[in-house]
Amino acid sequence: MDETFDLGLICATREEFDHCRELAAFTQIRSEGAYLYTFELPGSGRRGVAVPLFDMGLVPATQAATSFLGRYDVSVLALVGIAGALHRDLRLGDVVVASAVDSYLASSKIVEGPPSPADGKASAPGGSPGPASWHIERAGQSLPLSSGLKAYVNNFRYADDGVPFARWRASALTRRSGLTGGAGDGGPEPGPSYHLMPVATGDTVITSESFATWVRDGNRLRGAVEMEAGGVAHAVYALESGRPTEFLVVRGISDFADSRKSLLDEAAPRGEPGAWRKLATQNAFSLLLELTGHPFFPWRGGPARQAAARRRLASYRHVASRAAVVAEAAVTLADAATTVEPDGSTILSGPVASLDPSQPSPAHGDHGDHGMPHQHPHAGVHGGVDHSGVDPGGLDTDSGFDDMDGGSD
Repeated sequence: MDETFDLGLICATREEFDHCRELAAFTQIRSEGAYLYTFELPGSGRRGVAVPLFDMGLVPATQAATSFLGRYDVSVLALVGIAGALHRDLRLGDVVVASAVDSYLASSKIVEGPPSPADGKASAPGGSPGPASWHIERAGQSLPLSSGLKAYVNNFRYADDGVPFARWRASALTRRSGLTGGAGDGGPEPGPSYHLMPVATGDTVITSESFATWVRDGNRLRGAVEMEAGGVAHAVYALESGRPTEFLVVRGISDFADSRKSLLDEAAPRGEPGAWRKLATQNAFSLLLELTGHPFFPWRGGPARQAAARRRLASYRHVASRAAVVAEAAVTLADAATTVEPDGSTILSGPVASLDPSQPSPAHGDHGDHGMPHQHPHAGVHGGVDHSGVDPGGLDTDSGFDDMDGGSD
């Protein structure tokens, strides 16, 4: 690895990348022939690095994510951009965080004949009218978000009494100013929200309501459809077990995956046909910045981070064990050297009584005849276990909320 970053960011199109650049200060770097862009995560002191694809689809996303992960060690690899809504509860400007990435065409089969009710509908080749001469038998593949990130995203709206969520919603409402009259737009109030839902992914731009319905019917909980998440998720899942990088897909709703896309462009004010896409992208990216900027975000360290965390834990346990042994020895020594008289008074006897408070104690300078400090015979041993060389073993110091500093060093 050349360098370690906390967050990796992938944007598919130049338009999406330009919209993200308006919300964060990106600095261009060139590494081994690749152009990358570093940025700071606001309020957290952590660093991110962005990769624009300048292309769409699963293949470019897979290639870019695999190359990136081969060069950089990141805790989270995020994909940010736009998506078409599949779920009826979603509105323009809402954001979907993928609870799972569903490759809806993976391993599917195209067969002759009309579709059965279980297979759903498929258009005839070339969109010709009449009964379909072929149909698609579903298969698909789903890659879930980690349980730690799911729990965090679900509860983020309540963090700090809802202040970060309210801040994100207020900024999204400001960006939406002047965008009205879009087809299917429910209006600005009460403001956008985010939803944790499965996201469908495939190498197809969808402008057909019937095909979008077919995709949604494969899983009624699917919130949105897009074209790159499957590539990023598969690249992360393909990593060796020692690399705990996670993926996070954050998509803003810019359309409804149907013919209304052109109507939305026509309804945009000031001659800005991409206004809804800009709103969706910036709502998604600003939510990602809020999520990763909060101290409760469950960062997972790479190998270097894990090793540092385990070293710190081992050192802490070693010191705590020694302190417990010393305290126990002190109590034992004091009990053995104290005599209680009939009148209730106490008398120190034995070696404790002979100590002169004006002279340094053996623990602070008098090391006896051999120049070595006195040591309790059981120092380094507590409860029958030797803690002088603690090995935390398989302790998971980098998962969820258990390691609040994320194991970073």
